[in-house]
Amino acid sequence: MKLTTKKKLAREFLLLTLSLVLGVIVFLSIYPYNAFKRHQSDNLSTEITDKTKVADSLIKTYHLKCNKQKWFYDQFKEEYDLTDTSINTSDKWWRIFEKYKNMDTLLYRWNHKWDKEQINTIVKIGFELPKKLNEFIIKYSISDTDLINKNSAKKIYEENKRLKTDEVAARNKIVDSKEQLSIGIWALIISAFVLFVLRYLFYAIKWSIKTLRQKSE
Repeated sequence: MKLTTKKKLAREFLLLTLSLVLGVIVFLSIYPYNAFKRHQSDNLSTEITDKTKVADSLIKTYHLKCNKQKWFYDQFKEEYDLTDTSINTSDKWWRIFEKYKNMDTLLYRWNHKWDKEQINTIVKIGFELPKKLNEFIIKYSISDTDLINKNSAKKIYEENKRLKTDEVAARNKIVDSKEQLSIGIWALIISAFVLFVLRYLFYAIKWSIKTLRQKSE
């Protein structure tokens, strides 16, 4: 076999090997890419969890007070039909009793305004003395701090929605093994196409132009 032929075969073999190497490199490069995306997704998940704990802690007292106010309203609903009245929600009902955080006002109501049936209902609920009712109203009235914490928690929950979208996007970008193999094969095919088909096409075009430029003898 001539040396020229051997060199041509050696060049083609090296180019074929290069195509294989490029395919393998692309295939293997997906591993660190996946590791990065998993790390990104895990970090976002951890951040969401931490922020949720903070938000839950901030809004806990607000929810507790709202639940107690609803419980208080529901006790009266069992005794009175409040459906078609102007105080048909726990918020509206509580706003009435919030006026009695002042002990003197509550005592006046207890002793001079509320009838025996109303007093019996309040006692039946569990407030035998005006002082107990007053303490309950003070304890479970929503403060400015509760509202500030509630708004802060709301902002955190909204931020978590955006972070959750980013987390899902990062997780969806992780390449599974089937896709990874397919990408590696396509990288091999494309590199082989460029190194062989396009190269020979380039040679053919170059030869054709050179031939057309030659002068007839």
